[in-house]
Amino acid sequence: AAAAVRPSRGSGTGSTTRPPAAPSSSGPLSAPTTEGWISSEFGMRFHPIDRVWRLHSGRDYAAPCGTPIKAAAAGVVIEAGSRGGYGNRVVVDHGVIGGVHLATTYNHLESIRTRGGSVKRGQVVGYEGSTGNSNGCHLHFEVYEDGEFVDPRNYL
Repeated sequence: AAAAVRPSRGSGTGSTTRPPAAPSSSGPLSAPTTEGWISSEFGMRFHPIDRVWRLHSGRDYAAPCGTPIKAAAAGVVIEAGSRGGYGNRVVVDHGVIGGVHLATTYNHLESIRTRGGSVKRGQVVGYEGSTGNSNGCHLHFEVYEDGEFVDPRNYL
């Protein structure tokens, strides 16, 4: 079950966050987890570590470290490993969906479950953590549309 609604701390929207949506079988992408709460949305925010205003390029899901993180759609793992501020990360290329090329990234993972090959929608790709440039257990989830990051809510 999803946790209670928590106040946002840095989304820049001034609104309250909500529990993650249950995975959808009709949308192009499913939420990577239904545990915890959304701690930061896509958009301009005051960065909690760097202490500057800048674009937050994804959606943060706060939940306990070790929470399973699932592929948002079927695809091919094109990157799995440590990458600087992203910490442990997995990148999945989903190919063309709805006329655009989509890829998703799963960042700050405690550990990675898949190192390559194909994944199915809902398959565990790793476990929530706090690696890289992070101030607590959370998943930083990004969606790339034709190579540019976009608001994940456009596809969830």
